[in-house]
Amino acid sequence: MAVLRFDEAKEAWMRGFFESLSEKDQRRYAALQADQLGHGEIVYVAEVLGCSVQTIGRGIDELDQLPDDPASGRVRRPGGGRKKITPGSETEVNLNSLMKTRTAGDPDRVDIIFTDLSPCRLEEELSAMNTPASDDTIRQWLDEQNIGLRKISKSIAGGSTGS
Repeated sequence: MAVLRFDEAKEAWMRGFFESLSEKDQRRYAALQADQLGHGEIVYVAEVLGCSVQTIGRGIDELDQLPDDPASGRVRRPGGGRKKITPGSETEVNLNSLMKTRTAGDPDRVDIIFTDLSPCRLEEELSAMNTPASDDTIRQWLDEQNIGLRKISKSIAGGSTGS
């Protein structure tokens, strides 16, 4: 039995349509496409649409439960989405420990605090501490804490050049 593959134009059309859908509808569309192509074509559809095989598997599970829609009125699955850094969490404790020695402020304005650690660097440090968080999540936490980003600049005292 020959394996059905779409031409490049059809694949591009499928990707365009897929990207216009909500997250829930993307899962279900990918699942329907894989089902129409037959057994073993989940990997092919995942490659064409740029999603994971697990996403298609979740879509198949959701379609198998219809007409009782487990995600009725929802786009994401319960617990899905970016996690926030909650007060008192281990991630926040680790961020605060990293900030202890790497923050400074304005002596004239006590409400201004800044750090020289970038969100990407903080992401690496947190991963090393086994409390991973994305740089976007860290950036959001810094904003909530009113901590700005600044580079440390050295100023060399003036004087003679030594000739």
